Amino acid sequence: MKNPINQHIALGARHFLACLFFLVFSAPLFAQTSTITTKIEDIDYKIEASTDKGTYEIKISDGDQFDVTRTTNYFTLSAFKSMVVNEHINNKKARKIAAGDLTPLVVNIDAILAAENQNLSDSFLELISTLYNTPDSGQKIAEITLMDKVYLRDKSNNIVDSLRVGSAQLVFEDGTIKNIIIELSNSTGEKVIFSNIYSIGVSTRANILNFNNISLNPELSKEYDPIKLSEVIKYERKVDLRTNDFSPADVAIVLYPKKTQELFKAPSAKLFQLNFFSDFVGLNENNPNGLVQLEFTKRINLWTKRTDAWFNSGKGWFTHLLPSLEISKIEENNRSIELSQFNDGGQITNYLNPLELYRYSYARISNEINIYDLQGPSVSIHLNAFGGIGITNVKDTVLVNTVETAYDENVNTLMYGANIKFLFNPESRWSYQLSSKFTKLKPLSDNFNFASVEKNVYNEKANDMITTWEFLLSWNTGSDNQIFGRFRFNHELKYLNNNFTEFQIGYSVFLKTSQVSKK
Repeated sequence: MKNPINQHIALGARHFLACLFFLVFSAPLFAQTSTITTKIEDIDYKIEASTDKGTYEIKISDGDQFDVTRTTNYFTLSAFKSMVVNEHINNKKARKIAAGDLTPLVVNIDAILAAENQNLSDSFLELISTLYNTPDSGQKIAEITLMDKVYLRDKSNNIVDSLRVGSAQLVFEDGTIKNIIIELSNSTGEKVIFSNIYSIGVSTRANILNFNNISLNPELSKEYDPIKLSEVIKYERKVDLRTNDFSPADVAIVLYPKKTQELFKAPSAKLFQLNFFSDFVGLNENNPNGLVQLEFTKRINLWTKRTDAWFNSGKGWFTHLLPSLEISKIEENNRSIELSQFNDGGQITNYLNPLELYRYSYARISNEINIYDLQGPSVSIHLNAFGGIGITNVKDTVLVNTVETAYDENVNTLMYGANIKFLFNPESRWSYQLSSKFTKLKPLSDNFNFASVEKNVYNEKANDMITTWEFLLSWNTGSDNQIFGRFRFNHELKYLNNNFTEFQIGYSVFLKTSQVSKK
């Protein structure tokens, strides 16, 4: 007969999970919006830009009859200029027709673009700076300035030519410059675009000093050699109290020559990332995987510097730490493991299997350190080492030498090993990760026998090496939130038939604390 208390707890856990998912999926995701006013030729316009889930909506209105909305996945300076001028021409056509003038409207688009170039550039900068930056900011961390010229040198370091700098677009993410696009032009006015291949670290003093060695490569042009980041960007870090991490907040900015922009730490510090999820296998109350599971993780940047590697990629060493806490089972049902028994000709041996200890652990505390990573345009490889403790409750009553003995104690298991992760991230909205983890288990208890049974043969030398294969699919719902699905196959390294699976779906959020600066 089922314990009614456990049934109520399991029911409460189901309600808890349902409430969590209701709050997550019914909560509105608010779009960021920015509004400016500008004049194109002789007409005043109100331009409103908003972004939500990677899509940009641009509204252009003259406050009279003209009011249009355009949607795009790419919001760049050149696209903005073309869009505004084209809609301005459409507005002039509509005004002529409304006035009864049916003669063709003759315009020179290039002439309008040239005449309004600075005005449109300033309007775009004002729009995007408001769109991507919150009114409150954290601690000031750096000032960044775009040079007006880049000098080209020969192998003897003599200046042979120069390029005029037009603008730069930068995306900061996770303590790195994830993307940088520099627009330059030569003496004939031909545009040349330079960009990075892999992320550029900015979290430490050494990262910033390394700008002299970071190359930006020309796109679609073999005429020019790469240029150094320090030749086009002046990056000055600002020292303040209580910081050894100079990572700016995740932000996208646009720079223009000889104009300085300030960078700040995030106004809200990310305490840690919380993953809450349910295991489909764990929906069976007899399964220890857990109906509701929680994971707390915190990424700590160490050395985000990367250098050139193979196939247009960058390599890094010891880039981050990842402490974590996993609570594998919230409800009380089936939280404990019972002793296994092996019958050898009537001789009963009670024992615990390390894989089952791992499976039934209700809490795991670990720390992962990155050893090496290789980052390409859409594929990354990470090699990590880790160590930690798993806690498993052993609760059973067995006969030992005809004496009934009750066990109810927690067994701590030392866990350490390594993993390799392959991350496929062709776009920012979704990613797919394939990983393999090898875990060495060492139970820290003298009260039990630890053994494995393979093909009905009892082995006192327990198979204590566990292999985990993981397939993880993530979808970004906002700047910090993700929906994910994860499948894991866990087995003894030397005996594949002793295994268990996990099939999880959940939601990932960041828990934060305010760090708003007072200006």
